[in-house]
Amino acid sequence: MNREDVDLSFFYEVSPCKSAFSHDETFCLKMTENIEHCLPFFRENALSDILFVLIRLFKDDYPNAFPYVEFLFGCDSDKLSEDGNRMIFKIAELHRDDISEVLLHYHLIPDFTDKERLLPTPCVFLEKLEITFAENNFDKEIVVKAFNGDVYLQERDGKAIFKTINSPISQIIAEDGKFTMMTNPESYRSYE
Repeated sequence: MNREDVDLSFFYEVSPCKSAFSHDETFCLKMTENIEHCLPFFRENALSDILFVLIRLFKDDYPNAFPYVEFLFGCDSDKLSEDGNRMIFKIAELHRDDISEVLLHYHLIPDFTDKERLLPTPCVFLEKLEITFAENNFDKEIVVKAFNGDVYLQERDGKAIFKTINSPISQIIAEDGKFTMMTNPESYRSYE
């Protein structure tokens, strides 16, 4: 399967749950099946293809990231810290040898509203995703390709900082052996 054929449209499906902390069993099973269908791609394809698809997942519309994005990289996550409404999780068992660590920074907004949900409800959003590679094999051009060139690059302190406009991704930082994607809070969308 090449990166153009990976279907992650299920990340934009609305859950019948009342909040981020209640679960509809049928919806969760469907999400699990969809994730399992695309796992061979995330386990076997080149790292650049995976980053391309991940950027595309967030590029135009904020997906239903909590807790499903973490399953693309591995299973079982450990909570490293919690500070008020912010939590950091680390994937415990990674699917790949060329990734040494994945950290997911989540932000709980207890009274979130958006254009679809007018009544406040607790929602959890992926605020930052950090991927550390086993080797320094990250091609920065993959970011430019994923955004079709619609990204602004700044070089600073050995880091390539890609900034975007009108995207759920506020910036991507590429440095030796590490990829960090930060989301734009103004793009958060409730899928609950």
